[in-house]
Amino acid sequence: MNGMHQEQHWGYTTGSDEQTHSDEFKLPPTPTLAQITVGDFYEFDDKSHANMGFTSCTFLDQNGVPQTDTFPGIHEGGTVHVFGRNGLTSATFQVGVSNVFVSYVVNFFFWDRVS
Repeated sequence: MNGMHQEQHWGYTTGSDEQTHSDEFKLPPTPTLAQITVGDFYEFDDKSHANMGFTSCTFLDQNGVPQTDTFPGIHEGGTVHVFGRNGLTSATFQVGVSNVFVSYVVNFFFWDRVS
């Protein structure tokens, strides 16, 4: 491993209307493994939820051409919680919460190559 970047975030609402947040992490083209995971979770009622995942990424392909991958949204099923790309230049993630407090961690691990 050549390094890493870690971020901790949180989402909170006592209402039943879902609150969503998106964020984008940018970096110079780097072989990277990206991961998002729950830290703490406290539900305020039986309808509490926290959905999170990566929604897209951009990377440079083997010819140096920018490419974009779009992943399923946080409500579509097949949510992406971890992925790897050589030449990753950005990763976008989204979190949606309702009647809950949740903390979550986003990790980026940098390598010589990922597969």
